[in-house]
Formats: sequence, structure tokens, C-alpha cells
Amino acid sequence: MAPEVARGERPRPASDVWSLGCTVIEMATGAQPWPDYAPKDAEAAMFFVGYGDKLPEFPPWLSELGRDFLDKCLRRNATERWTAEQLLRHPFLAEADIETPRGVLEWANSEFRDDADDC
Repeated sequence: MAPEVARGERPRPASDVWSLGCTVIEMATGAQPWPDYAPKDAEAAMFFVGYGDKLPEFPPWLSELGRDFLDKCLRRNATERWTAEQLLRHPFLAEADIETPRGVLEWANSEFRDDADDC
């Protein structure tokens, strides 16, 4: 949930971009972005996201482009987040050969390396 939504503001497209960033982290790591809170204490998690100043940790093994992509998604100020259109042009996605399902898998394997277990 985006910070502005956790504070009770209306969701907007930028809120979905925040959710995309959280989803990428969860897909890459297999864990929720703030494992210390959710799902144990959803109310505390919402307060932390809505009023805190910390971002979720980015996977340390993620490529520099992947980390930059997440940075653009997870700006605490919704007006500073990139739009979906901008994100589609981000090099993290723009350089990927994702015209086929096989292309998606090959791209994901190169970005979300198997050597993450070494960290």
C-alpha cells in the first residue's frame, strides 16, 4: 500500500506505481518488502509505510538498472514517482527482449541472478 493510501488519501496512478515496486521486491526476494511488520501487524505496517521515512531494502544482488527502476517506483512523495509510461521506457525494461514468454524468462534470469543465494 502506497504511503498516501496508508494515510487515507485517495489512490491515484502513482499509488499503483508504488505497489509495482513492492511487487518487484517480493517477486525478486520471495519476501514482503517490510517483513518485520506484515502480516503480523497490519496496522503497524500501514502506519510505518504511511508516516515513516524508510524505503524497503532493495535486493543487494539486483542489477544497477533494477535498483534504479525500484528507486523510481518507490519515491515516498507520489508526485516524484515516475509514471507507468516513463517506467516502460526505463532501461531496466526498455532493453529487455520481452516479445515472447521465453524472452521474459531469459530477461528475468539475467536480472534476478541465481547467485542471490551467495549473499
